[in-house]
Amino acid sequence: MLSTSVGDVPHFNPDCEADGPMGGAVAKLRAELAAADAVLIATPEYAHALPGSLKNALDWIVGSGELYAKRVAVISAAPSPDRGINAREMVERTLHAQGAVVVSSATVQVTHLESDELGPATVAAVRAVLDALIER
Repeated sequence: MLSTSVGDVPHFNPDCEADGPMGGAVAKLRAELAAADAVLIATPEYAHALPGSLKNALDWIVGSGELYAKRVAVISAAPSPDRGINAREMVERTLHAQGAVVVSSATVQVTHLESDELGPATVAAVRAVLDALIER
């Protein structure tokens, strides 16, 4: 599991990268992704897009190769299954540009009634995404 928060990653600036190796949160994010066998990206959708902090973090790893040929699953939780698609599609486009292998992308319906305990349909949907991610 990543210990780096996407909120800790500085604003993407390719000039900084050209000046030499990145330190801090960017280096830590890259190292954690490089060490991972697979990656699960869970994202909400804001204004029909992915959150800016997630896009920023993905931008920092476009050219460094940590996700190349790596299995990645994308999941979004929303009150209805037809929501979250814009965020997932944007994440998928960025992942494909990085050479990642997107093995699953799904919106998991979570209702307000499930705020204390997830229902069986939600658990099954999450399990299906995880199964696709770990399938060899």
